[in-house]
Amino acid sequence: MASFIHLTAPFIMATLHHHSKQKNMARLQPLSPENTTGKRKELLEAVKSKLGRVPNIAGAMAHSPALLKGYLGLSGALGSGILEPKLREFISLQWQRKMDVLIAFLRIQLFE
Repeated sequence: MASFIHLTAPFIMATLHHHSKQKNMARLQPLSPENTTGKRKELLEAVKSKLGRVPNIAGAMAHSPALLKGYLGLSGALGSGILEPKLREFISLQWQRKMDVLIAFLRIQLFE
C-alpha cells in the first residue's frame, strides 16, 4: 500500500494544488484522525497504523470515506498481489488518470 500511495500522492496533490489556484476554488484541507469522527476517523487511523503517519492525499480523500476506502482497497490489492512491476505501474498510471477526473468532479461538488 505504501508504494502505491507514494506513486500516486504527488500527482493527486499537484492536481489539487492546480485546481486550488483557479478562480473561486477553495483548497481542500486534509483531515486527520484527531479532527474527524466516524468512518473517516476509522480509515485514517488504519492508514496511520500502517504507515506511521497520514499522508496528505489520504487526509484529502477522507472527505469522502467511500473514495478513501476504495483507494486503500486498490492500493492494498496491488501491493500484496502477484502482478509484475510493469503491470502494477500501468494500473497505477491509469488510476492516476481516473483520479484527475474524480478530483475535478469532487471539487465541483464540494465547492461550487
